[in-house]
Amino acid sequence: IFVPIYLYKLGYSLTDIFGMQVIWAAIRPPLSYMAAKSVAIFGPKHTMVLASIVQIVYLATLMSMQSAQWPLALLAVLGSLSYTLFNIAIQVDFSKVKHTEHGGKELGFLTIFERFGAAVGPLVGGAIATFVFPQATIFIAIVVMALSLVPLFLTAEPTRTNQFITLKGFPWKRHKHDFIAATFFGVENVVSIVVWPLFISIVLFTSNTYAIVGLLTSVGTAMALLTFYLIGKLIDDKKGGLLLKVGVFVNSIMHILRIFVTTPIQALLVSIVNEPVTASYRMP
Repeated sequence: IFVPIYLYKLGYSLTDIFGMQVIWAAIRPPLSYMAAKSVAIFGPKHTMVLASIVQIVYLATLMSMQSAQWPLALLAVLGSLSYTLFNIAIQVDFSKVKHTEHGGKELGFLTIFERFGAAVGPLVGGAIATFVFPQATIFIAIVVMALSLVPLFLTAEPTRTNQFITLKGFPWKRHKHDFIAATFFGVENVVSIVVWPLFISIVLFTSNTYAIVGLLTSVGTAMALLTFYLIGKLIDDKKGGLLLKVGVFVNSIMHILRIFVTTPIQALLVSIVNEPVTASYRMP
């Protein structure tokens, strides 16, 4: 959430920032295939390590943007590669270790811990970026990423390594609806993570931007922590399909309401409601 704001404050135009997002998304298809091959050959945990290393390089590049003037295209490729490697690896890992009857609750706990980090991160990072300087937040993120590699190998790889993947025989027709849904999921993701924080930082919170945007994100996430476990239970109770439809509908209404946000209180209310609503369709 801080990267677009950081780049905007460095003097990059909105066109530049959104152009970077286009490159980020456009390069995902070939990177996804590379990530899948990495999981097959090295295993998901080793792929997560690779993702973390690339993420550290991405953050170091971001930290030196002001002095080195790296092209935004390079930043987009590094960020997209790190995200793709980690995202595919953790999904494969979870699919192999989850319990077949309690996968929803296990996903709920996984989401709780992930969102706890997402609540603490913006709050602490926003305060540091505001009262120290933004590069200090990036440096701390690099340290945290390096430390995150330690617990990965307390257990073995959940899959066999040195495997091969092929696209031949892939059931394209069976997944056509998934592809359509994933396309719009991507649009919604960019609006929530890139456009919305950038919008409120430019229009509503022109001073102490990092701290306030971080606070809004953290409050919204913290308020939703309890709902993740309940959503997981509903998924295990075979109500995931209904939950997905209701979550998508309510989230659509939320996006319409964002257009009319003009005050900090309204932005706070949107942030509080957004997290559980988003989880209610993403988790299923």
